[in-house]
Amino acid sequence: MVIGACYFGEMLIPTPQRQAPSKNLTVMTTNVKVGRENPEEVVASIRKAEADVVAIQELNTVIAIAVQQELSNEYPYQILEPSDMYADGMGLLSRYPLNQVNIRFPDIW
Repeated sequence: MVIGACYFGEMLIPTPQRQAPSKNLTVMTTNVKVGRENPEEVVASIRKAEADVVAIQELNTVIAIAVQQELSNEYPYQILEPSDMYADGMGLLSRYPLNQVNIRFPDIW
């Protein structure tokens, strides 16, 4: 019986299922702070993070133009809604396709 278990035991014990490797999604958020106009620093910090998705708060036009021009190869999917009057400009960059939805946030939140 012991010899049989040594030879055929492998057939009686279920083998563990191998799981497919999981794909990690990295996300970065950055607040460029109202009035700050250092687009090179913002672009450099986004590149350094190597995130898959980047959310940008308080996005102004100067930063939005730099992001669009400098990061379009790394982040081909971009939704940029800058604001120069208030701290409510926002942007979203992604290495993967984005679906824009029609959600309207309150003007002051």
